[in-house]
Amino acid sequence: MARRGYGDAAIRSDLRMRRIDSETIASAIEELEPESERVIRIVGGQEPTPKLLRRLASRGFSREALEALESHFA
Repeated sequence: MARRGYGDAAIRSDLRMRRIDSETIASAIEELEPESERVIRIVGGQEPTPKLLRRLASRGFSREALEALESHFA
């Protein structure tokens, strides 16, 4: 899911629905590229418009990751 552009919250939720235990979920999330780096890579050079930020939030990216994206373009 991370490769398809999802944030940690969406990945965590999907794994919970699949009845994966909490320790395994935490370990899996730790193995991922940091969310703030992932979101910057995903958007490429796109300016973070309100519409883009809403879409990323709906895909499970945290407020901190979205703020990192905004500051990357500031």
